Amino acid sequence: MLIWKKIKGKIKADHNYKNRLPRQKLEKKYLENGSIYIFKKKLFLKKRTLFAGKVGTFVMKKIESFQLDDLEDKEIINYLMSKKTKL
Repeated sequence: MLIWKKIKGKIKADHNYKNRLPRQKLEKKYLENGSIYIFKKKLFLKKRTLFAGKVGTFVMKKIESFQLDDLEDKEIINYLMSKKTKL
């Protein structure tokens, strides 16, 4: 997978694109989606972070963890709802 970023106003590859692997051959990674946080209030107030103490994970399917973060996400959701797509 090729990662791109904006450098001095131009979109450029962030690594050597000649040696990139196809997405199917990449090591599986997981993205934090913010759906679930369980923590002790006292520890949070003391450390000021959600990631103090024991940290666990709960793996979710992409369709179960879709986030509505911006207007484009809202448009996607509206489109899917208009099609009454069964997922």
